[in-house]
Amino acid sequence: MGVDSSEPKTPPLVMLNVLQSYHEATGDPRVLALMTRYFQWENTLPVSAFGEGYWPKLRFGDNLESVFWLYNRTGEPWLLALANKIHAGMARWDDDVINWHNVNIAQGFRAPNLYDLTNVGAVPGGVVVPNPDLTPEKSLTYEAGLRLHAPSSSGGLVVYRTLIDGFIDRVPATFNGDTLLDGERVFQGTNIGEAHLWGIEAEAVQRVATLELRGTLLYTYGEQTFADGTIEPMSKIPPLSGTAEVRWWGSGRRWWIAYRLGWATLQDRLSTRDLTDTRIEQGGTPGYAVHSLVASASVFEPFTVSAGVENLTDALYRTHASGVDAAGRHVWVGVSVYGAP
Repeated sequence: MGVDSSEPKTPPLVMLNVLQSYHEATGDPRVLALMTRYFQWENTLPVSAFGEGYWPKLRFGDNLESVFWLYNRTGEPWLLALANKIHAGMARWDDDVINWHNVNIAQGFRAPNLYDLTNVGAVPGGVVVPNPDLTPEKSLTYEAGLRLHAPSSSGGLVVYRTLIDGFIDRVPATFNGDTLLDGERVFQGTNIGEAHLWGIEAEAVQRVATLELRGTLLYTYGEQTFADGTIEPMSKIPPLSGTAEVRWWGSGRRWWIAYRLGWATLQDRLSTRDLTDTRIEQGGTPGYAVHSLVASASVFEPFTVSAGVENLTDALYRTHASGVDAAGRHVWVGVSVYGAP
């Protein structure tokens, strides 16, 4: 946390969050003293110092959180003045989107829960028994995204990949040496090996006079590798899906009417677990296309009335692995209230 420049740098902003977590866990009073001295130094800087550098000015929202965290514990009034100074100089995310791309690398872990460790109960296809020897899953996720914005159009694209070590999945097992328990097939949560996911999320909006065209696209691909080297799809991976909308705006943009399409393709990449899951049809979940009409109008401030006819063709469909058919043709009406009372 040494100071060797005329403006704050990014690493101390991150370390402030580490120190906060350490203090919350231990109550070590040295944290408050150190953070106080650091913010006293920040308070000597001009407003312009908080707008310097590519990353610092984008990340000073983290610094604000740390200032308020310390204020809530010490009550020093000069910290609120420092917060105002930081906010005045930093990138103003409250005014606009300052940067239209993002790149993230995230680590994570999931410890086995009580269900994994202690539960005996019915599951689709049989009965699950506990596994007290489970260890945590660990994951590493890479994500990159880009957003574009223009007066008549906008869009975004995110691509991600997640690697999981020690992946926990429910697999066929035995109980007291038997594959059946009360006549039901036995399953157990197990650290089966590794898994990886990658996917794409995209959206776009195009405006042409009084027409507005909208669309989204979602795709996920997942595989798991067992300890013996066997590779198969991950369970309950959704199919390629998306939405499309054509919206026509009326006079003064106070009302609109839209046609909406929601769709998904056949999902027949099934894991061994999926093949025994009664919520998934034999051969996979069929694709579908659902057509709807929706309208909305601002009657008078602050009330907006909306209505729609969903699933116009009364299509029989369900979301993959949900086990429940979606609603057939139906009509809905809603009233929304916007603004402060």
